[in-house]
Amino acid sequence: MTNLWMPNAVSFPGYTMPVLSGGMASQPLMTSSMSSPEIGMPLFNRMVNGATGYFQQVSGKQRSQVSIYLPMGHTVSTARTLLSGLLLSGSEATKAFVTQCQSRGIDIGAGPAGDKFQLTVSGPAGQENDLVNVAMQLLTRPVVDPHTFNVLKEDTIKNVQNGQSDPHVPLGEAVLKKLYGTNHPYAKDSATMIRELTQYSLEAAMSVYRQALANVDQTSLIMVSPQPVETQQNALNQAIQGSGWFSDPYRRGQAIPPTPPVFPARGTQGPILVPNEMIPRAHILQAWRAPSPNDPDYPAFRLLLEMLRGFSGGFFKVLRTEKGLVYGTQQNYNQDKQGSMYSVIAQVDFDKVGPALQGMQQVIQQVVQTPPSESELTMAKKKYLLNMRTAMQTTEGVASISEHWLQNDLYPLHPSTIQQAIERITVADIQRAANRFLNPANGFQVTGVTAPKAVLSQWFGQRSIQG
Repeated sequence: MTNLWMPNAVSFPGYTMPVLSGGMASQPLMTSSMSSPEIGMPLFNRMVNGATGYFQQVSGKQRSQVSIYLPMGHTVSTARTLLSGLLLSGSEATKAFVTQCQSRGIDIGAGPAGDKFQLTVSGPAGQENDLVNVAMQLLTRPVVDPHTFNVLKEDTIKNVQNGQSDPHVPLGEAVLKKLYGTNHPYAKDSATMIRELTQYSLEAAMSVYRQALANVDQTSLIMVSPQPVETQQNALNQAIQGSGWFSDPYRRGQAIPPTPPVFPARGTQGPILVPNEMIPRAHILQAWRAPSPNDPDYPAFRLLLEMLRGFSGGFFKVLRTEKGLVYGTQQNYNQDKQGSMYSVIAQVDFDKVGPALQGMQQVIQQVVQTPPSESELTMAKKKYLLNMRTAMQTTEGVASISEHWLQNDLYPLHPSTIQQAIERITVADIQRAANRFLNPANGFQVTGVTAPKAVLSQWFGQRSIQG
């Protein structure tokens, strides 16, 4: 069997991966408290069909997991929206198969993952051959009948339609169009999705899916298991061969169109005003372009977000605790390959819209202009690393640490590598990240507000109101 190795070209801020050959290294990164003899390095090798395979041994764990990331791209987001239903419940036979797996303790999940589509199968340690065979059966031999497809399509359309009544959805869609551009696939709105779904056929959906399977050179697999990495790789290769996921039908087809790049812009856009006569409170959404996992400022930005979401600092402290302007704040960080986005949303009474916007801007000015204290930085590091340690208690949690890297076609990292990068972050690093991404002079900020027309007119006048 060929040697497992880690390419030395892959790096993380401040650290370069060593080259490993001949299997596992004898003492991988044992200088950090996140290092553990129970969690090995993620190791790389090509699968028999050309897909990229990663393998990580987690000794002492009770479960194993395999995750497969198929290239889909946002240009085929309609098919991707339906795929989880088609793969896991596309026919009565498929439903029965999934139910049988669940009765044996095998959990199966599927859904969009950035620009990719992810299928995950996890189950008891010792049943690795069963897990990978289940994954290959669902992946390469999907059973979908026309009736079930139509039911799934109708249910999906209803879900999208129901989502339109959520005030966050039309507000978010309006903001995304400013953030990414009207025609970028990241900014596809519900109306477009419903129109495409209505016209979509089973043949079109399965054609897109076969196209994804054919592009194995853009497919990534990761297995996390108590078994040695060589055993993991053999099990996956045998399952791939048994399923025929290397034969001619999977070698033909067009390449997956890449997601268009997001052209950089600077400054402040907004407010984008979306009238909604049915809501009892106004909703404010602010969004910024944000770093991807391979950006040098990614570790510092993650710590900055810990400070912004904390009860002792950031948006909640200023807007709720100190000023009593909002009912709460919610923050999101979408790490899409061509344009990651960080956003915060707040609900406010109609008579506090203006002060709430001023308060949000005050928080941003504070983090851009004033560096955090050493104690604030230390607390942010502790919170971030505590969440990682919690994840490391299970096989599924260890695998989840790699998700954002795999979604972006990056090499998955050992937890200790991430910890070392986090621990090296300084106050100056935090302020540099804040200036790059949150300062309108360098980054790009969009603000959106949804409320009844009269409220929007009161605060902003008539000219900018949509609809």
